[in-house]
Amino acid sequence: MLRLEYSKREKTLQLETEELDHKKRSQGQLAKLTTTKERKKIELEIAQLDQQIANVKSPPKAEPRLTAEEQRTKDREACEANLRKLREEKQKAIKIQDEDERVQRVNAIDDTIHRETERWSKLL
Repeated sequence: MLRLEYSKREKTLQLETEELDHKKRSQGQLAKLTTTKERKKIELEIAQLDQQIANVKSPPKAEPRLTAEEQRTKDREACEANLRKLREEKQKAIKIQDEDERVQRVNAIDDTIHRETERWSKLL
């Protein structure tokens, strides 16, 4: 009987020892993973800081400047678009019923068209 109790006690202790070993291994693995996670977070922060430093040292480059001829062409096209728009506005202004308002608007638009035409002619 004593031998059975002793054997039972021995098996129980053996199981408890195995459980403790298993828990110890699990905790060790968890500690390693936690350490790795913290290290990765720090690496990420460092990489982000490096990126910010690089952006400060060499900011993104602006679009390349247009040549004088390209700028002139772009300005001329903008003038032509403005002239078209002004002519459309003038056609609308001509249809205004109130004569005083019509004359005032048409004259103002004509003056603007004249200035824009002068600017356009300088860009040819």
